[in-house]
Amino acid sequence: MPHKIKILIVENEPDTVQTVEMLFRDYGGFDVVVALKGAEGIALAQKEHPDMLLLNLDLPDMSGFRVFREAKAANPDLMVYVFTGFDDEEFRDRAVAMGARDYLVKPMPMEQILAKIQEGASELERRKKG
Repeated sequence: MPHKIKILIVENEPDTVQTVEMLFRDYGGFDVVVALKGAEGIALAQKEHPDMLLLNLDLPDMSGFRVFREAKAANPDLMVYVFTGFDDEEFRDRAVAMGARDYLVKPMPMEQILAKIQEGASELERRKKG
């Protein structure tokens, strides 16, 4: 049985979480794990070993960049997508320098988000096949 791609969503907006989780699980066929705060996201990244991370930078308990750094330290191969309302060149450059696959600015059409994630998932599958 093929490995099901696991995505960790770290997002503090419940409506966004609900929509994106449903999109990834029901339409993308992904295994989805959710954290509403940064500390929870770090713990889940270490425990669940996700393949991908969809990360909001504006979290209530800490910077999303800290979550990014600690999640990547736990899993250097983690594919990270920053998903934020900050349309800021400095933030974008920092995220890319840290290894983000993409910097997605809210609001963004859900089909576009799913397409980006599916593209990354296809790359992960190709890597696993060698």
